[in-house]
Amino acid sequence: MSILLKVIDYTNDNNTSYMKKNWMLQYILLLSFIFHFGFAIAQPMQYNKSFVDSIVPILSTIKEDTTKVNILSSLAAMHLFVDPSKTLYYAKQGVELAKKIKYPIGQINCLGQSAFCNAVLGEWAKATFEVNEAIPLCEKYKPSSIVYMCNIMAVVQLTKQDNKTAKYWALRAKTVLDKNPFSDFDKWATFMQLGFIYQNLNQLDSASYYGDIVMGYINKYAGIETELIRDSYSMLGNIAIKKNDLDKAKAYFHLADNYALGLANLFQKTGNHDSAVYFSLKGLEEGRIRKSPNSVQDAAKILASLYQVKNPSLANQYLNIYIASKDSLFSNNNLKQLEEVQLNAQKNEFENQISQTAIKNKFAFFVLLIIVLSVSVLMFLVYRNNKQKNKANKILENEKQKVENTLTELKATQSQLIQSEKMASLGELTAGIAHEIQNPLNFVNNFSEVSN
Repeated sequence: MSILLKVIDYTNDNNTSYMKKNWMLQYILLLSFIFHFGFAIAQPMQYNKSFVDSIVPILSTIKEDTTKVNILSSLAAMHLFVDPSKTLYYAKQGVELAKKIKYPIGQINCLGQSAFCNAVLGEWAKATFEVNEAIPLCEKYKPSSIVYMCNIMAVVQLTKQDNKTAKYWALRAKTVLDKNPFSDFDKWATFMQLGFIYQNLNQLDSASYYGDIVMGYINKYAGIETELIRDSYSMLGNIAIKKNDLDKAKAYFHLADNYALGLANLFQKTGNHDSAVYFSLKGLEEGRIRKSPNSVQDAAKILASLYQVKNPSLANQYLNIYIASKDSLFSNNNLKQLEEVQLNAQKNEFENQISQTAIKNKFAFFVLLIIVLSVSVLMFLVYRNNKQKNKANKILENEKQKVENTLTELKATQSQLIQSEKMASLGELTAGIAHEIQNPLNFVNNFSEVSN
């Protein structure tokens, strides 16, 4: 309820009083926000006239913050199949406000609504441009929305009737779903698109596989998302027609809010001319209201075929409608815009590659600089260590030399001492011998004196 009160607080006193008195508006607004925050990025929202009639008159008085961006996104989602021009209008306002207040999530949501609308309208270039703008934001702020952007590109390719490229984008969305923890509800739109694409490619086994999965989602989420349920039953009806299970196809188309083109195709197949005409005309009118070129072409093509025999002139009129819609869809201007978008995308990719290369080169330069500095420091340390080692070795060498000199001197002194000791010993020996010789001589002399 805090979201609702936040909106109320941002209005002026008169509008605040109005909203407080209108409890039904509060209830609708609250439900809309709950629905929006849960599912707005996945599919267009169910149109709620009470909400639109109540919120639009006071929209300009609501404070420009994230809440207003979310309201604009909700309004854009609600008008997709009612008035696509208003979808584009509200989405554009939401994108501008989201940029202004730096609200990337809101910018992603509004870009998604606008891109989806342009894809349905056959504005390939605009849709592709908006997806290209949204994807970098998705990668940084809301990776789960990449699934939605891939689905939009699949719709773009389906509108161009390029089923193979549509399959590529839908499978790319599925890859993201498989690698991340998404709920079944988040997977629903992607699997439904794969069912449509495979039945267009007449790969009915694959189409039935995804059809069975989607039927499980219908039973699981019955009553939550009207648009998804309607489109899912349309897809199941188309598969049933191609499998020639006409009773089941008819039941599915009735469950899809009496899907006009599906029933027209069914009744044409069964030979019910009047019913086929009725639902073809209804489908043509719906296609014009929704500004859906594919719906207009399909309806006109069926009508031209139905009147080919009975009323060739009228058949020719519907054939001209078909051709005009096709020419408009594949106009030179549209193709030129798409080519420009693709060229800009290639240019941006090239610039990104250049930028990334510059970053890599800068990083490599800094790494190399660090390595050079590290090697220089290491070499300096080795040099200083060697210098100190050499100095220490020199000191040791000098000390060794001194010790060796001292040892030599000690050895010389030792030799001198030994020689002196030897000479002293010899002197003592000589003196002893002389003394011993002297003693007999003295005896002789003394004896001679006595004899005389």
